[in-house]
Amino acid sequence: MGKKLCEHSIRFVQQSGYFGIQFNIVVSTNLGAIKSWKKFGFRIIGTSPKGFRHSKLGLVETYIMFKGYSLKNLRNLIQKKKTDATAMRIIADMIQLCLLAKWLCLIKNKKFR
Repeated sequence: MGKKLCEHSIRFVQQSGYFGIQFNIVVSTNLGAIKSWKKFGFRIIGTSPKGFRHSKLGLVETYIMFKGYSLKNLRNLIQKKKTDATAMRIIADMIQLCLLAKWLCLIKNKKFR
């Protein structure tokens, strides 16, 4: 089921012209799901401490997982003469990703928990 969800999501994102895809909650104890998302090119970009109440382990971390697309893919989308609205959405997604990355670096450097 997870594999089909992932394949569908990636296909939708690529067809819609988005710059990347993010899953906000992947439970840290679900090793099968983490392995599967990584197999599809996702990486962990953040951790939420005590983000999930596990029935046996209590509060456990959750991960934010992200898969981005390269600037080459972005150029290809724009060169295919996508609509201006799609190009603007792609650029907005890039800006949002840069802001998220900067915020995550600030959090990591200040070691907030």
